[in-house]
Amino acid sequence: MKEEELIRNNYMKTTSLNENGYFETHYFDNSWNYTTEDKSINKIIKYFDENGNQIDEDIIDNCDINKYKENTNFERINKKTPSGGDYSEAHFFDNDWKYTTKDQAQNIVIRECNNDGTLLRETYMHKNNTDDTLQKK
Repeated sequence: MKEEELIRNNYMKTTSLNENGYFETHYFDNSWNYTTEDKSINKIIKYFDENGNQIDEDIIDNCDINKYKENTNFERINKKTPSGGDYSEAHFFDNDWKYTTKDQAQNIVIRECNNDGTLLRETYMHKNNTDDTLQKK
């Protein structure tokens, strides 16, 4: 499938990391056929640099999905958001924009979404090393 078709069918999402690149999340069913996020069992997350070159890839299969959901490098908060969304996600990154644990994060991306996965707002935060406060980027 072409990228435009994947996005149109909600089989893939692209998330920008400002000038540092972006990542794509591809959603699959149990047989590894493309599907929507709400029906997905398996995922592939592809990481790209600012020039569009793929630099890494994570494959999260059915055996790992619960570990992924419980992982401390990602949190989902199922409450209304300031932008009117149904839930928010917090993604924790180090200085090189690679996933890390919450306590070691230097960058945090907060995504406010509707229940259907529509992104309403992304907020980028950076940790100030002198006093450990978070600042908007």
